[in-house]
Amino acid sequence: MLKKTYNPKLSRQILSRKIIQFPLNLPPPNQETISNILFERINSILDIYPKSKDTFDKNRWIYIHESCLKNYINNIRSLNRYISTLAFHSKHL
Repeated sequence: MLKKTYNPKLSRQILSRKIIQFPLNLPPPNQETISNILFERINSILDIYPKSKDTFDKNRWIYIHESCLKNYINNIRSLNRYISTLAFHSKHL
């Protein structure tokens, strides 16, 4: 007869698969909220990298956001990806 052994690592893996596959439906985020978070994070990047602040044109960024960025940054994930790229390139200016 085979003896059944308890393996906690395997049990956690099976449990985590079950939890990850749970569907979660959330309402879409408000575009105004996303825009506010975007500009807050741009301001924090400018505070960290003062050289970037000298060349930053607020009116230009508002125009860029209104004309094209808000069509592509429509959720928090895309906002985080954009901000990460912006932060990376800001430190190399």
